[in-house]
Amino acid sequence: MRETREETGRVFHPDAVTGLYLWQGPAGRMILRIAFAGRVGERDEAARLDQAIIRTLWLNRAGLAARAAAPQPLVLLCVDDFLRGARYPLDMLNHVPLDGLAIQRAAG
Repeated sequence: MRETREETGRVFHPDAVTGLYLWQGPAGRMILRIAFAGRVGERDEAARLDQAIIRTLWLNRAGLAARAAAPQPLVLLCVDDFLRGARYPLDMLNHVPLDGLAIQRAAG
């Protein structure tokens, strides 16, 4: 929700998880991505986008795949899973407060 707001100026309301993805990038760095399906609100013209964002652009699957700067493999996989109808309940994700993590680490 935060990332969508920062990069598009729109509020995102998640309805479902579409997938969990663990990917090892070229430099060996592991990335865990969680993709969501949901609803997007209108753009808040007063919202300030992240400085690295040049513009927002809405593309269909073919348009995304055809971009000159090809997206990383995870992006297309997430889109494909969304398009095939993958939907998992949001309650599959557990919220653990930061103080809970500290207790687990100390006990671990």
